[in-house]
Amino acid sequence: MSPLYWGEDAELFRPERFIDSPGYEWPRDAWIPFTGGPHVCLGQRFATVESVCILARMARKYRISPTPEIAKLPKDEQWRRLTKWTVGVTSTPGRVDLLFEKR
Repeated sequence: MSPLYWGEDAELFRPERFIDSPGYEWPRDAWIPFTGGPHVCLGQRFATVESVCILARMARKYRISPTPEIAKLPKDEQWRRLTKWTVGVTSTPGRVDLLFEKR
């Protein structure tokens, strides 16, 4: 990761750098995890399968529902918020407010 985009501590493990906060939004155009073409990441397929397994496990262990604020909105507005994407170099999902309750 380039210090130009990520600061002097670019090589340190700091996952919080990917969390937006007031006054800071991480540079999404600087992060392309798998690339493409002849130099595509060999672990891309494994990472995709692993992500699906994690999501399936979460769905089994938690009841996932919209937050009370979102649940008050009409269904078409809820759907619009869930499917809102920002398109740039990569597609980025919008904010989704969900409530996780242990089953």
